[in-house]
Amino acid sequence: MTELTIEEKIEKTKPITPEELLREIEKLSPEEFYRRVDALTPRQRFDLYKLTARERSKKDLLFLVNGILGYQFNDECYKDLCNFIQDDSVAHKLILWPRETGKTTIGTIDRSIQLLLRDPNERILILSDTEDIARRMLSVIKNQFT
Repeated sequence: MTELTIEEKIEKTKPITPEELLREIEKLSPEEFYRRVDALTPRQRFDLYKLTARERSKKDLLFLVNGILGYQFNDECYKDLCNFIQDDSVAHKLILWPRETGKTTIGTIDRSIQLLLRDPNERILILSDTEDIARRMLSVIKNQFT
């Protein structure tokens, strides 16, 4: 029996979905993961980073806020706030924090972005004191996708 060429092996390989790849990665020990990442080309590493960042952003609001969108909400209280906001078991939430502490940024803008990453067809109602403020929030959300 003849050995298959690399091209033939690639053609016979079933494409793997991003979700399947991430499940495979989670099974690896840290040592094995880093060994395999070291063997990747820079482009493959970048693609892997984008994939893992995209999937993590769908589940971890604080990672999306700080790691992807570039905000600096690093205090422990923001971890608690993000966990509270993304807790889907609580339907209605009231956050009583002072002005200028990130409530609108995290709770309305960034959470909306996270929901849209999960499901681009999600419908989100943005209410505010004035229509102008709501439109500005919508503009910030839209600009993250352009």
